[in-house]
Amino acid sequence: MCPLLCPTRNRHTVRVGHFFSLYVNGIYMQHPVELQLTALLRQMESGAVEFSKENKDHLFKDLRTSVERDFSGIDKREFHFRMSNIGRPYCQLWFQKNHPEIARAPTNGMIFKFFLGDAVEALFLGLLREADIEYGETQKVVLELAGREVVGHYDLSLNGAIDDVKSASSYAYNVKFHSFASLQKDDNFGYVAQLAAYAKATGQKAGGWWVIDKTSGSFKYVPAEGLDVEAELANVEAKMYELDKNVFRRCFEDEEETFRSVPTGNRKLCFTCGWCDYKDHCWDIERLPATNSKAQNPQIVEYTYVDPKNR
Repeated sequence: MCPLLCPTRNRHTVRVGHFFSLYVNGIYMQHPVELQLTALLRQMESGAVEFSKENKDHLFKDLRTSVERDFSGIDKREFHFRMSNIGRPYCQLWFQKNHPEIARAPTNGMIFKFFLGDAVEALFLGLLREADIEYGETQKVVLELAGREVVGHYDLSLNGAIDDVKSASSYAYNVKFHSFASLQKDDNFGYVAQLAAYAKATGQKAGGWWVIDKTSGSFKYVPAEGLDVEAELANVEAKMYELDKNVFRRCFEDEEETFRSVPTGNRKLCFTCGWCDYKDHCWDIERLPATNSKAQNPQIVEYTYVDPKNR
C-alpha cells in the first residue's frame, strides 16, 4: 500500500518533482504532492489531524495581508507592465494603457472574487506547510523585457520548478485547465506568459499550475509540458514593442450566430470579447433577446449585426 494513503500520517515520503501518474479512488494524479495533500485532507476530515498553531498563525498572517491589499481602496487601474498582465491580448492592454477610465465598472462581487482567490491560494500554501512539503515561498522577481523592467511575484517553487496557484470555476477547472494544451489554446488571462516570465526571472524550470475548483474544492496539478519559455517571452516582447507604437489593433473577430446548427444571418461577440471590460468601446453592440429563440425567456445576446429579417 502506498505510504501516503496509510491512516497514520507520513512525512517526507515522496520525492517532490518526480512525476508519475496514479489513480486514487478514480482521481487521476500526476504529481506526488497531490497524493500527500489528498492523504492529509482525508485525515483532517476524519479529525485525525488538525492545523498546527504555527501553521494557523502563518495562514492568518497571509489572509490579513490579502485583506489589507484587496480592500486598500487604492485605484489599481494605473497601467504598467506586470508579469500578471503581459500575456493578455494586445487590444485589452491598449485600452488599459490609453483609456483605463472607460472600463466597465466592476460588478458588486468583484472584490469578493479577488479576495476569495487570495484566500484559496493562502489555504493551499498552508496545507503544503502542514504536510511538511518543502517549497520556496512567494518572492518578488524582476525581468528585463523590451528594454524595461517587469515585476512579478511568483507563488511557490517546488524542486527547482516554479508553480502558480489558481482558483477556478468548475467550467474552467474541467475545460480550460484540462491540460497545458487546452490552457494555451484559451489563455486570455495570460497565465502561460506569466509562468514563463517567473521561470526566466528565477532561472528555474516552468513547473505548472495548482488549480482549485472554487465550487467543489477539488484540486489538481496541470504541468506546463511543452512550454517554450523563450518563444513565449519573444511573443511578449513583440507585443510590448507594438504597444510602444500605440496603434490600436483588434485581436478578435465577431462570430456567426447559428440556431439549431443553421446560420441566422446575425453576428455576435465571440466568447473572449464577451468578458472584456472594454467591449462597448471596441464594438457597436446591440443587446437583444436571441432573435430566433422559441424560449419563453430568451437568452440576451450581444449582437454586432442583426439581419433585417430577424427584427
